[in-house]
Formats: sequence, structure tokens, C-alpha cells
Amino acid sequence: MYSEKGGVGKSALSAGLVAAARKRKLGVIAGDLDPRGTFTAEVGISTDEAPAFSMNDLLALVR
Repeated sequence: MYSEKGGVGKSALSAGLVAAARKRKLGVIAGDLDPRGTFTAEVGISTDEAPAFSMNDLLALVR
């Protein structure tokens, strides 16, 4: 899912899908690519609690 336009529900939809998967006891890995951290806030993680690494760092680990 990709759209640069704000306010179209990307973060809200993603947070809802994560919540639904976790409710079913499924393992979930989710990353916030938005520099504003909208998804991170939607799932209840404050900016201070967010990991101090980038998505590039994370993707480098899975190579």
C-alpha cells in the first residue's frame, strides 16, 4: 500500500490489521516508514519509546 497523500487512512488501516492479527495470536512485524511516525503513534508507542534505528538498518539484518 503506497500513497504520499495524507489523511487517506494508511496508518489507521495498518494499525487495525496489526491489532486484528495480534488478537488472533499471530506474530506480527510492522514498520513505520512515515517520517512523521503516524503508525507508531497509532499503535500506542511514543516517540521516546520508538527504536533508534531506521528501516534500512532493519532490512540489512534480514539479508
